[in-house]
Amino acid sequence: MPTKRRGAPYREAPPTDVRECPLCDIDLTARSSTVCPRCGLWWTLARAAGERVRPTATAVDAAPTIDLPLRRGFGHEALMLLTVLAGFGIGSAFIIVTWTPIDRGPLSVMLLVLGLVSLTGLLAAMGLGTVCAVAVALEVARAVAPTRLVGDASTLRIRAWRDDSLLGGFGRTDVTVPREHVTGVFASTWPSAGTARLRLMHASGLALDLGWQESEAVVVRQGEALAAWLSAPADSAGVAQTLSRA
Repeated sequence: MPTKRRGAPYREAPPTDVRECPLCDIDLTARSSTVCPRCGLWWTLARAAGERVRPTATAVDAAPTIDLPLRRGFGHEALMLLTVLAGFGIGSAFIIVTWTPIDRGPLSVMLLVLGLVSLTGLLAAMGLGTVCAVAVALEVARAVAPTRLVGDASTLRIRAWRDDSLLGGFGRTDVTVPREHVTGVFASTWPSAGTARLRLMHASGLALDLGWQESEAVVVRQGEALAAWLSAPADSAGVAQTLSRA
């Protein structure tokens, strides 16, 4: 699992672009946001992180450990549209292959042009159907096996889906971040859609987007639980384990 190189200091001033992955220490293209090709996590600037989520529980009442699944909703309307487009694309490709006129009579310029148009339509229909079918499968997979945040007294383990490409989105990443490097929890909202994304502020000054989008109420509720874990005393986990063993 990639971790931050020991002894590598973070910049004190907030970065103006994303130049390197704080977890993998590899150079990235300088942008306002980018996906690391090694760990597959999406890093963005702090100013785009959104609003800070405050814990509802006090530091005394907060749990010293956390196991937080970020289950992605199906989004029935979007899935229905993708399924219809997949069926339309694959069905159109089948019809084009079945009814193409290139072999149904004497070869002529008109039939040749019609055949080329059919070939173009075949490629477009197959491409549309395949992409939409892959997108549907990806959404189902992310709903069945959600992103999971597991934290204890010293570390936060992030088991998330990659965000680098459509096919790469089927891959999972598993990274461990020192607890003290997670400095805050933020929710980036889209009021017009009523949805939000959960982001973690890193000590490097960059925000980690977990690639999880849900309704604003669900994101804030999960963010409050994570913020409460961050506010818990670091040594409370050891006290809890000692009491449980006794």
